[in-house]
Amino acid sequence: MEKDGTGELDTKRIDTRGMVCPYPSFEAVRALSAARAGEQIEILTDNEESAMKSVPTVLSVRNVKCQVEAKEGYWVIRFSK
Repeated sequence: MEKDGTGELDTKRIDTRGMVCPYPSFEAVRALSAARAGEQIEILTDNEESAMKSVPTVLSVRNVKCQVEAKEGYWVIRFSK
């Protein structure tokens, strides 16, 4: 992950739209494992089960808080390592 012009880490965005549960959760765990401390991650999903339950649950088990934002036709799940 590269730093942007402000010296901050860029946000890593993973588009899992079109994937059914549990694959967005797998991608979230993979991104979390690969992330550096403080790195921001966004998971995009159009699967309600993943957005509202599965991904937040797997992150919570790892003591990671997330925010879920509803967009038109999909959700954005934001968290950082």
